[in-house]
Amino acid sequence: MRINLLPPDERPLKQSTVRWEFLAAALGLCLLALTVGLYLNEQAKVSQLLFQLEQWTKYEQVLQRQAQAVTELRGEINRLQSQRSSLEKLLADGGQVQFVDNVLALVEGEVWAEVVSWDRDRVRLAGYAANMTELTIYVNDLEAAGFKVAVISTNPEGAGSFTTFVLDVEGGE
Repeated sequence: MRINLLPPDERPLKQSTVRWEFLAAALGLCLLALTVGLYLNEQAKVSQLLFQLEQWTKYEQVLQRQAQAVTELRGEINRLQSQRSSLEKLLADGGQVQFVDNVLALVEGEVWAEVVSWDRDRVRLAGYAANMTELTIYVNDLEAAGFKVAVISTNPEGAGSFTTFVLDVEGGE
């Protein structure tokens, strides 16, 4: 038989008795392990998100360069379409261009054309001639080619020097 002479506060606990300090410590360790695990998990997520942010930032720069290139190409396309429409207009007015070309082809001798403007069926020609005789020969050549010529103005510039003129030419071969 065994007799325990220790006071009840100092007696060892029975093996079946729950030790509350141990239970609290075990619970604290579990909570600490859980907290560390969640912290490491969140750090992994943050690292992954930072990597994705870096990748998207690089991709954004690529997209900005592409958007700038697209904008430049659209500007070039608009410029080329404008040029194309201008050329198509000239080709559509091919008869008019030929009319102007025919009028200018007859300029010879000492007659010089400085300004040519035209609308549907009329060409206005401004220039100068060495003298009135040269201008008269040019007007006669135009009329002989089937053009209707109206002399708008002639101005002799000084004694025996050049004569400036403005003519309206209509019709044609």
